[in-house]
Amino acid sequence: MYRGIIDVQREPGMGSKDDYRDKAHECIQAADRTYDPARKVSLLELAGRWLRLAEQVHDRRGLTGDALIDPPGSDHGEH
Repeated sequence: MYRGIIDVQREPGMGSKDDYRDKAHECIQAADRTYDPARKVSLLELAGRWLRLAEQVHDRRGLTGDALIDPPGSDHGEH
């Protein structure tokens, strides 16, 4: 998505809460470095999604759908 700013790769299996928190931290750092308001908002939204995913893994509630694309309460996944 943001080539050269952060490295978002799919790895087999589910990561740990710390892995997801680290990704959120990378997004926040990248947002701090950019002057483009739209990119800053996108990076902070992505950071929030990583943090929600970390919370879901931590709480062991399980995942439904793609937590990075369709966070709880969004209507992106509905047709």
